Amino acid sequence: MLLHACERGRPYVVKSIAARNAALLSDIGLFAGRCFTVVNRFPFRGPLVVDLGGYLVAIARSAAAGVEVAPEEDRVHVPSQ
Repeated sequence: MLLHACERGRPYVVKSIAARNAALLSDIGLFAGRCFTVVNRFPFRGPLVVDLGGYLVAIARSAAAGVEVAPEEDRVHVPSQ
């Protein structure tokens, strides 16, 4: 599933980011393995606002189209040793 299709209020985890957007999104704190929640979806193909652990960031839908995500409950948790 892609970021621009995420539901508001549900936790997700980033699986991968297209190379064309990786540097920009990494600079704002969005990278593979990062958990987030979509808090707002602006109409008319406007940006998405995501909560990155208390830090709200607006992401253009064109950039969001290159971010593959999964619901957080699908995340595989590796136990610490």
